[in-house]
Amino acid sequence: MESDDDLEIWSSLEIGFDYRDALIVRLDFVDYDDHTRDNVLYAVVDADEVPIMADRLHVPTADLPKAIAERCAGHPVPVPPSYVRSAFKEVLDCIIDCGARYRLREA
Repeated sequence: MESDDDLEIWSSLEIGFDYRDALIVRLDFVDYDDHTRDNVLYAVVDADEVPIMADRLHVPTADLPKAIAERCAGHPVPVPPSYVRSAFKEVLDCIIDCGARYRLREA
């Protein structure tokens, strides 16, 4: 999911796996008027926690990013950056609701 890139602020949300099979949720934030505010925030769910989430959501592990994204479906068009940030928080809540833990990392 990503916001309208014609706005002064752009944001995107991606969910996938890294090379260690950890679940990665990535939130990008770009302020075209003040790039000092640009940042990337990662939520990392360790590979040993991923099957717990998949079991709770009743999906194969490989389908976990899609299942999580579907829980956040129904976004407005165009998507405002604030909605992308709130969707990130929804994903974090989903992780906790599934009994898994995550670590936040900022880049």
